[in-house]
Amino acid sequence: MPWQSIAVAAVEPKGPLNARPEMISNLKSICGNYLPKLFKEYSRKIINNRQLKPNSTVVRYLGGLMKKITATIWLIPIILVIISALPTFIIAKAPASPPVLTSEPIMIPVLTYHRIIPRTTSIYDFTPEMLEKHFKLFQSLGYQPISAIQFLAYLRQPELMPKKPIVLTFDDGNKSHYTRVFPLLKKYGFQATFFVYPRAIKDESHFCLTWAELKEMANAGFDIESHSMSHPFLTHSQISNGDNTAYLKWLNDELLGSKTLLEDKLAKKITLLAYPYGWFDTTVESVAVQAGYRGLFTVNWGQNSLTENPLRIKRRVMDNTMSLSDIQRYISARPLALEIISPVDAGIVTSLPVIQFRL
Repeated sequence: MPWQSIAVAAVEPKGPLNARPEMISNLKSICGNYLPKLFKEYSRKIINNRQLKPNSTVVRYLGGLMKKITATIWLIPIILVIISALPTFIIAKAPASPPVLTSEPIMIPVLTYHRIIPRTTSIYDFTPEMLEKHFKLFQSLGYQPISAIQFLAYLRQPELMPKKPIVLTFDDGNKSHYTRVFPLLKKYGFQATFFVYPRAIKDESHFCLTWAELKEMANAGFDIESHSMSHPFLTHSQISNGDNTAYLKWLNDELLGSKTLLEDKLAKKITLLAYPYGWFDTTVESVAVQAGYRGLFTVNWGQNSLTENPLRIKRRVMDNTMSLSDIQRYISARPLALEIISPVDAGIVTSLPVIQFRL
């Protein structure tokens, strides 16, 4: 049996680890039985070549030495077996490496809906069936709809923010928000915010929400907030005639007046404002803050981060030309690392601005 065979037997065991004691016993037998024969063969050659007697001192010395070698040499293949098993043992016993954590930031899309009616007459209308498909999409993708007021609270305590939040808002106080949206939200267990302007709310109405319906929705846990008093373009007034004092008074009536009336009728604090048409500037923003609003909602597209300025919350106005894949692409998008230098957000420009940005 050549030495190469012994080496192969040591490093390529024929069986799993629990069979190796038997293999080691076989190796002992190989070394114990084969090596003495090998010694005798080479001793014979030495005697023949050197003309030594079988009982000479040299032969006896070689014999004793070979017995010692034979007694210990079988350990060498055993060591090889242990070394060959070591990588397998380490792989089997070593604790799994911790997963690589990807610190992808939480982004919060805010969506804006308007009328939910059986037959659409505008790109901003949706049928109840369309809206339910959106709800099913959010549910299937693992999104957790929260209200706008919850969103603002989570900005102060970001550790409480759900992993995949989405904010659903419904503007203008259309009757369908009570007859169509309210039941669907309860069906799916979703939260949402309704931005209303009090001038449209009546005690009785076939087209807009009533005060009783708003109270019922608020008592059911849904967020009711301000959309100004009468839904005008807040950046200018037809009655100001260039008189800034008159304009500021009118603007305050629109913002503070709406807040005060809603609080009185609903017996709840109103702290959020959605700009009608999304129009605002630094003056409108300043008056809104003075009126007591703590969250201001635009219709500027884009995702919101956990460090978002609560006075510049971005919203996407939904339209019925968007497919489900369009919606999925939008709500899962991540913002480009782009810093706008000019024009300044909410600034007033009198001519076409030079657009500057920094990547």
